[in-house]
Amino acid sequence: MALQERVENGQLVQFWKPFKTQEDFIKIPDTVEERFFGGMVGGGKTDILIYMPVVRGWYQNKNFRGLLIRRTYKQLEKSIIPRANEIYKKLGAIYNINEKKWSFPSGAIIWCTYLENRKDAESHDTNEYHYIGIDELTHFEEFLYMYMMSRLRSTDPTLPAILASASNPGNIGHGWVKKRFIDPEIEGHVIIHDLRTDTKRMYIPSSIRDNTYLMDNDPGYLNRLENLPEAERRAKIYGDWEAFTGQVFDEFIPMPDPFDKTRPYHVCKPFVIPPYWPKFVSIDWGHQHPTAILWAALSPDGRLYIYREFLKHKLKVSVWANEFALLSETDGAFKFVKMDPSAWQERGTENTIQQEFCKYSGYTVSKADNDRLGGKMLIHEYLRTKPLPARKVDTSLFSVEHAQRILRTSGEAAYNTYMDLFLERPEETNLPKLQIFETCTGIIQTLPLCVYDTDAHGKKAEDVKKWDAQEDSQGELSMGDDLYDDLRYLLKGVDKYIEESKDGQNTAIKEAQIYEKLQRDGNHTAFQRSMELFDKEQESQSGVFRLARSKYQVRRPRY
Repeated sequence: MALQERVENGQLVQFWKPFKTQEDFIKIPDTVEERFFGGMVGGGKTDILIYMPVVRGWYQNKNFRGLLIRRTYKQLEKSIIPRANEIYKKLGAIYNINEKKWSFPSGAIIWCTYLENRKDAESHDTNEYHYIGIDELTHFEEFLYMYMMSRLRSTDPTLPAILASASNPGNIGHGWVKKRFIDPEIEGHVIIHDLRTDTKRMYIPSSIRDNTYLMDNDPGYLNRLENLPEAERRAKIYGDWEAFTGQVFDEFIPMPDPFDKTRPYHVCKPFVIPPYWPKFVSIDWGHQHPTAILWAALSPDGRLYIYREFLKHKLKVSVWANEFALLSETDGAFKFVKMDPSAWQERGTENTIQQEFCKYSGYTVSKADNDRLGGKMLIHEYLRTKPLPARKVDTSLFSVEHAQRILRTSGEAAYNTYMDLFLERPEETNLPKLQIFETCTGIIQTLPLCVYDTDAHGKKAEDVKKWDAQEDSQGELSMGDDLYDDLRYLLKGVDKYIEESKDGQNTAIKEAQIYEKLQRDGNHTAFQRSMELFDKEQESQSGVFRLARSKYQVRRPRY
């Protein structure tokens, strides 16, 4: 908002003058039903939604019906209601606190409401509005937006039907808003014609730098924003739709930095995975919710590569289980196939989901570890790009007697933990530990959409907020949290596999070296001799590892 002064009838009065980007938003042709004003903070987004019926003169039409929306009532009370009261009362409007509406002298009415869920949206089922303004659109699921758009209607030729919205990047609706308004024309100011629905929409980027009123009155505002965490800073200062407030995995870097070639990133081009790398599968089954499947392989240096994904909904188990088997046909044996523990629940049918999957796929499965916080922390660990600091070891504290006592009383695992305390931490050369093939677009899109949940008091919680996949306006499936849950299952399983395999990582390196030597020199005699020695060495390993080896040997490739 920019307040200007002028003299009217001998008195000094204030009036509202839009910024350049606000003016661009106001001037969008009425044939464009949807308009989105978004990007940086401080760009005057809330004001433009409240002022729109005023500057367009709609409030002077007795037939006009408008609606202003926020996600929660608390947000309405904090932002929309007090600001709209300040503006509309000057125009003679009377606010009814019970009905949450402003009645203008002309007979025009503007309501305000909140939409927390589907039921709230459906309460407007019989209503019709000429204008709907939704503030902080990324706080909403797409269904709520599309439902409210169906409430737009005008039989008055002087009143267009307009849905205006505004938001910063971030929150639960970030993905669909970006897809609907930003991706088609990232610079904005271009009418997007949706041929499928024969409707038009437009995105106008907001800019804090246009807000001279704010910049003049609080010149330190931008500097304070510079101190925010990187993702939040990028979203608020630059309107960056690739990073946003509340992002859990802000260390996820899908693309190389054009200005810093040394910065690690997490997405790679596909390649042929060597047949001797251990492979793993995790499944988060669903019907109304999508079934999500991830395939991964562990390199000898301990990097996990996600090389395939599957995400479909409304499929019978027999269908997706068969598709899984077909996709996995050339993969060889898996070290494990983990599935959401709920697949073992009795559902009043002949077979459980787990039994149906085994029947139609031919694979056996085990229960995934559904530790949500532990799984989230593992994702952080696998996304980590900075090496841990060197560990200084004081060997004078080591006690042989104490080590032997731990072994006798607490077992081998506790003994190994004690012994590890006196080992130098080796240099980490395998960061980040997680790499994703660029063909796995679902998990690449999902990770940036993970935001923190909030507790009953609105404070940030440690867990990731759950959200459901939905069909968008083009009939395509939007991202839910299914692939995120599936990634948790995968990493928990891989982490346990490495731990239980004892020296499994070193074993994989040794095995890889034998195969690579064969590829270099083609000496099959030497290869067979090396493999015989290698297998004998593995016979002394734990039963868990021997079981994994026996499954793997059946699939050993021929050269």
